[in-house]
Amino acid sequence: MKKEIKQMIFASGFSLIAVMGWTQDETPSTPKWVSDKGYWVVESNMNQPQQYTIRFYNNQHELIGRKELSGIKLNIRKRKTKMMLRESLESSLEAWAKNRNNDNWVIRANK
Repeated sequence: MKKEIKQMIFASGFSLIAVMGWTQDETPSTPKWVSDKGYWVVESNMNQPQQYTIRFYNNQHELIGRKELSGIKLNIRKRKTKMMLRESLESSLEAWAKNRNNDNWVIRANK
């Protein structure tokens, strides 16, 4: 009797673990403030708490822009701030791509 109860508990526990592993999502969802075109890095200094340098990079890790902020308190934990940084990143990427295309056109014209 005790052996049958142990086997039943083991079987139900094993099936529960199998179902839990099967129902998990394969890929976690990406937050809305994460851009698929690049990323941003915020640098600050403890001695100057209201001065920030934000650097924008593309997915090839090339620096595409830099922005200096001073006189404000930037809380990067807030969703609103992250969304603002994403918008700044994407506008910097667009401007960088246009500038890069214009530079390539000038190079081709001079050849």
